[in-house]
Amino acid sequence: MPDIYEKLVRQGYAPHHTLTGRKDMSVKENRTEYRLQLDKRRPTASYQVDGKIITSGNKCDYLMLVCHDEPQNQWTEVFVELKGSDVEHAITQLEATIGADILKHKCVNRRLARIVALSFPSHKSNPALEKAKRRFRAYSCDLKTIKTKQPDNI
Repeated sequence: MPDIYEKLVRQGYAPHHTLTGRKDMSVKENRTEYRLQLDKRRPTASYQVDGKIITSGNKCDYLMLVCHDEPQNQWTEVFVELKGSDVEHAITQLEATIGADILKHKCVNRRLARIVALSFPSHKSNPALEKAKRRFRAYSCDLKTIKTKQPDNI
């Protein structure tokens, strides 16, 4: 059975980063950059979701794929939204993307959502973000905020 990467390629979607062994990978837009770091070299790839895989409605910027267990064909999806500071809109975009049927596959056993921003609201606890984290758990997805260029070790 094809994995999530092969599924997207077969449907005609060109990867932003083609599948190859890497220990780190990054995507950026304007002044915001997400850096994925792995414990060891693993097969990874990325796709631009916004305007490429999903062309209408709310959608996140990128999908990063990491194969954590090649013999078992087990993958992690990392949904990335790059923002200046609008966290609530990022939540909406990520939630819509996670629900998209085209990005679901049996080989995916871990889903992560990342809001990457230049700045976040100064108050420590954001009620909308805390509620969103609980909702994302229902999708078996870990939602996290990360400042631009800060490494995300998964």
